[in-house]
Amino acid sequence: MKILFGLIILLLAANCSLKGECAGEMQVGIYNGDRRVAAVEDMAAALRAQGMAVEYVDKKIIEEGSIYKYDVLIFSGGWNATGWATYPLRLRLADYVDKGHGVLLTGFRCGPIRNMARPVFPEVGVAYNKVNTNGAMITDKGHAITMEVPERFYHSFWDHQVLRPGSSGRVLMKDTGGEALLVAGKEGSGRVVLCGFDFYKPEGANHRLLMNCIGWLGQAGLREHDKNIRESVELRVLRREKIWDYTYADRGFDAKHGILANIKYDYETPLDILVFKLRDYERYAKTESEKRLIV
Repeated sequence: MKILFGLIILLLAANCSLKGECAGEMQVGIYNGDRRVAAVEDMAAALRAQGMAVEYVDKKIIEEGSIYKYDVLIFSGGWNATGWATYPLRLRLADYVDKGHGVLLTGFRCGPIRNMARPVFPEVGVAYNKVNTNGAMITDKGHAITMEVPERFYHSFWDHQVLRPGSSGRVLMKDTGGEALLVAGKEGSGRVVLCGFDFYKPEGANHRLLMNCIGWLGQAGLREHDKNIRESVELRVLRREKIWDYTYADRGFDAKHGILANIKYDYETPLDILVFKLRDYERYAKTESEKRLIV
């Protein structure tokens, strides 16, 4: 009888985590720390209607570590929110997830496109471009996040960011062009979801998807509430940041190239110009020594 009772409890817990309808004790924080947020009131209303406790948080609250009481944090919008994800914020969120909490990033908060902010969870994925379409397709039907979500639907709003999954990211949805639209992954004891669109007035398939995301993120496991950042987390994040500082050379989140890349371009560009000028004078070369100099 005890075994049967235990199985019933586990099944009920699993059902709650999938549907997000039994999450009356869920504590959710929604980022409202700049003018570039999106759909925060719409999401708050939808979550509260499911019995969840919802509060707004800002950058100061996050950076100082007053976020561990929340099971899940949501970050939305982000268009032109230049540099919103500061190093202290990125480090704090890495520690928050490592300790068993969940983070949902939507829209431009997935990083770096249109806001020049370094990605918060590049191990899970990053947004690298924006497209003007709103068709969505489920590509992984076996995940808790996609349970009871129609295989094809139109997502909220009319555009979205396309994602590049990281080493721990699992693509669950794609857009009609075959680009990744929603990626989920685990970091430490916690979980992260990146969604390329924001949840404006969520209803129907969008409502189910939002609730599934929150349910899955909130069921990562035992959460720790110590605000002291783990040394292992700080070393991991610092290593990642310093690699970017030295080597980053692509169009994206930084205002300038990394140190090594910048040195390369500083030397390469004048040499290219010099070669170009020498070739201009090639027609005038007469002696063998002059021709060798140009070649």
